[in-house]
Amino acid sequence: MKRNFWENKTIVITGASSGIGLAIAEKLAGVPCKIFTLARNLHDFKNPIAEIFQIQCDISKDEDLLKARKTI
Repeated sequence: MKRNFWENKTIVITGASSGIGLAIAEKLAGVPCKIFTLARNLHDFKNPIAEIFQIQCDISKDEDLLKARKTI
């Protein structure tokens, strides 16, 4: 992953509670960018460089998706 590609971008990551979504969010937390994570369970990012906006969201629920869309 080329770090400079992600710099100053706005990124939305779904499934950031665990697995691939969480791994991507953790990796990108070290890049100066804005990250919106959508997850059922929120995560504690250690010393992020990125601005991280965590949205508690179940993407199978329309009302949660509407809330997330307004926030982003």
